[in-house]
Formats: sequence, C-alpha cells, structure tokens
Amino acid sequence: MGTGKSSVGRRLARELGCEFLDTDELIEDEARIPIKEIFRDLGEARFRELEREVIKRVTSTMEGLVLSTGGGAIIDGSNRERLKRWGKVICLSASTEKILGRVGGQDERPLLSKGAEGAEGSERDKKQSIDRLLKEREPFYNESDLIIDTTAKGLDEVVSEIKAFLGKDKGTQE
Repeated sequence: MGTGKSSVGRRLARELGCEFLDTDELIEDEARIPIKEIFRDLGEARFRELEREVIKRVTSTMEGLVLSTGGGAIIDGSNRERLKRWGKVICLSASTEKILGRVGGQDERPLLSKGAEGAEGSERDKKQSIDRLLKEREPFYNESDLIIDTTAKGLDEVVSEIKAFLGKDKGTQE
C-alpha cells in the first residue's frame, strides 16, 4: 500500500502497449462493494479468498499484461507460486514514513490500525500497522524478481527501471 503499484502499473502497461489489471479493482467489481466494506462486512479471510480466485483466473487465462496485486497477495503460497510461474514478480517498496504520508489520511485502507471503539486510528497507530505489515511481508517480498524502493523516486524513474529490467530478459519485452 502506498508504494505506487497502481500508478506504476498503469504507466508501465501503457508504455509497453499492453493491458493493465488491478486485482483490487477486479475484486470490487465482482463483489460489487468496496474493499473496505468487504473487510468490514465479510472479513479479511473472505477478501483473501476473493483475491486468490481473481489471481487464479487471471494467471490461468490471460497473458501479456501488467497485473497489480494488493500487498498481501504474495503471502498466500498459491498466489506466490502462480504469479512466479506466470511472469516476473516486481515488488515496489517504500519507507514507513513515505507510505504513511501517501495513505495516512485515507480511510479506505482496511489494514491500517483503528483506534478505540473503531474510531480512526492515530498517526502512531497507522505507523505501527505499516511497520508490522512490512515486517510480516518482508520474507515474501524478498522472493520477488525485482525490488524497487520508491521512497525517493518518481513515477518515470520507477517505470524506467522496470523496463530496463524486463529488457534484459529474453522474450519479456517486445
């Protein structure tokens, strides 16, 4: 969250002349409710089931596109295996402070900590949630084919790095 996955993915797809899909958008379209409501009303476990179904369908039926997944998708072993077999897995990372600055004021991020009685969490609560998520997910992120820290990089620079990486792999860029 807050590392630029959707912005980078859209730009990369446009520059490569291919389609862009975002698993979170696909989940919302299928569930017909926002992700925040899926978490609130159905729970994280149901969200992860929907995420797994979407990733399975996309990786089984589609090729030649840029797919942006939520930051927790890679934790699921079946998602991780499917994505790695399907294409290159690129992880965008950022510092806790940068992520907090990018998403801290948004209320549609269900995994950011809430304060007492469901009230909006404090900046400290959110920072602790981000730190915890990054620490839990780090071993899985480290399995990526490429990791780019977007903390101090703009969109153009990140897209250029990915294109350079893909250009070194035979057959991945036309």
